[in-house]
Amino acid sequence: MTGDRRAEACTGRRLRRAVLLTDGASAAVAEFGLFDWAGLLDVVTAEGPDGLIDRVRAAERDHPDRRRRPKAADDASAVYCEFTRRDDSGA
Repeated sequence: MTGDRRAEACTGRRLRRAVLLTDGASAAVAEFGLFDWAGLLDVVTAEGPDGLIDRVRAAERDHPDRRRRPKAADDASAVYCEFTRRDDSGA
């Protein structure tokens, strides 16, 4: 994700969830267009990183140009982070 996209994703919002991705995992959006960045985060939230990686692997397998791609499969790793904060009562 470029710096501009990172800023767009976080500006004006309280950060509650984030996912850290290798380029292979981000291919779900950047290369295969399976969903947008918010959709990727929703998939990882609901299905965990394995759900995202499974979708990337299926897209790699089914890609019509898979034999012409530099790599048949790229490394794909994802780490999901969920942030909580204490309530305002100080508890």
